[in-house]
Amino acid sequence: ASGTSPSERSQKLRDIEAICAEVAQAPGLFLLRYGVTYILWNEQREPQWELKRLGVPLEKVEQGEGWSLWKVMASVSG
Repeated sequence: ASGTSPSERSQKLRDIEAICAEVAQAPGLFLLRYGVTYILWNEQREPQWELKRLGVPLEKVEQGEGWSLWKVMASVSG
C-alpha cells in the first residue's frame, strides 16, 4: 500500500487535471513564469506540434535530423 487512500488519489488526479487545463489555456504565461528559455522539438516523434499555440515569440537556434531547438523570447503575444 502506498499510504494514500483512493479518495486522496482521486483528489490529486482532479487537481492535476485542473492544473493541466489551466496551462493548456495559456502555455506562454507558464513558460515565462517558470523561466523556460528553450524548447526542444522532436519533429520526428511529434510532427503535428504547433509551436504558435504556445503564445510566445520563438527563434529557431539549431536544427538537426528530426529535431529543432527554439529560444523563448521575453514577452507573451496576445
